[in-house]
Amino acid sequence: MAPQLGNYVLETATAPGTGSFTLNGPETARRSFSAAFPNGGSVFYFADDGSSAEWGVGTLTIGTPSTLSRTTIIGTTSGSASALNFSGSVEVYNEIPAEYVPILEADGHLIVKSITDWTQRQALGAAEAEGRYVKSVDDGTNMRVDGVGINKQTGMPWLHTGSGFTNLQAAGDYATNAAVNAEVTARVNAVAGLDAAKVNRGGDTMTENLNIRAYKTFTGGNFGGQFFSVISGQSGGNSTGEYSFGLWMQQITGTYTAGILSVNGYQGRKDFRFNETGEIFTPLGTVALTSQIPTDYVTNATFQNSLPFVDKNLRAQLFTKVVGNGVWVTIPQAFKTLAGVLALQFSSGSEGVRPLRIETNGATGGQFQMSEWDTGGNTQYTFLVFGYF
Repeated sequence: MAPQLGNYVLETATAPGTGSFTLNGPETARRSFSAAFPNGGSVFYFADDGSSAEWGVGTLTIGTPSTLSRTTIIGTTSGSASALNFSGSVEVYNEIPAEYVPILEADGHLIVKSITDWTQRQALGAAEAEGRYVKSVDDGTNMRVDGVGINKQTGMPWLHTGSGFTNLQAAGDYATNAAVNAEVTARVNAVAGLDAAKVNRGGDTMTENLNIRAYKTFTGGNFGGQFFSVISGQSGGNSTGEYSFGLWMQQITGTYTAGILSVNGYQGRKDFRFNETGEIFTPLGTVALTSQIPTDYVTNATFQNSLPFVDKNLRAQLFTKVVGNGVWVTIPQAFKTLAGVLALQFSSGSEGVRPLRIETNGATGGQFQMSEWDTGGNTQYTFLVFGYF
C-alpha cells in the first residue's frame, strides 16, 4: 500500500534514539497520527529535533501510547539513509518528501520515474508505454483498435474496431476438418443445376465392382507371370475379365519382361512389352531404336551384310540427256565423289533396248563416259546418279 498523507498531523516524541517514535499526542491545533490514519497504516513522516532531521515512511501502531516505526528511511540532513540518534525531544509530523512529489515540465507534462517493477501500481511514462504496448493508429490507411482479446471457447484472438469485431487466425490452425468440409459442401452446392444423382454415380449400371489387386499370380494357357497391379471389372480380378487391364512381369530366359494386357480381356499379349535392356516388342515385331539403325555401310560391319544400310550422307540426282557411244555425260551438280550410276533408255520409237556400259576410267565427280554396244544414232537416257558432296 502506498504511504498516506494527512492534513495538520503533528506530535512530539521524547528521546527515541534510533528506535521507533513513542508519540506523546498532538501539538496545539494539530491532529494526532491515530486520528488521521488507520492502525497499521503506512504514512510519510518527518522527525526534527531543531538541529537535524530525518524523513521516510513509517508504520503506525495505535495504542496507549501510539507508536510509529521507522520502516523506510528516505533521507537525513546528514546525507545518509540511516536512522538518526535522537537523544532529546523531537517533533514528528506527516508531510510528503520531495522524492515523492510529481514534477511538471514548463508545458505541463508530468514527469515520472522509469518503471522497474511491472507488478506494482505505478504511473507509466511515455517512453515505457511506446516500447511496451502497441500503438493504435487511426489514419487514412489504418483503423484504430479499441479492444483486443481471445475467445475462451474457440481460443481465437480478436480485435475490436469502430466497425465491429475482427477474428484472427490461430497460429498453426489454418483449417479444421469441419471448416474444410463446410467449404467443400458450400462450393459443391453452389454449382448451378447441381443434381445429387450426378454427384453420386452409385446409380450407374456397371458389370461389377471395381477392384484393385496389389499382387496376383496367373498361370496356364499361353501366359504365365505375375500381376503387380491389376484393375478389373470382375469381382474376382480374373485376367479374362471383360474390363480387365493390368501391368504384368514375366520371367523369360533369366530376365524379366514387363507389358500391358488388353483392355477387352486377355487374348494373349495385345500390347507392347519391354525388357530390362530397353527393347520394345509388339505383335508386329521388335521396335528398332535410332541408335540401332546403321548410318555408315562401310564401317558398320554388324549390319553391312545382314540389313539394308542407310547412308545419311549419300545424295542422288535424276536427269535426262541425249547421248551416243563414247559421249561424256556431265552431271548437273558435280559430286565430290561419284558413287554409282543407273541409266534407262528413254524413247518413244520402236527400237529395242540398247546395251550400254558406264566407263569408269576417267570418271569424276562431275562427269562420266558411257558407250553403247549398238553404235547407231543418239538416244535419250534417264540417269540416276549417286554421290557425295
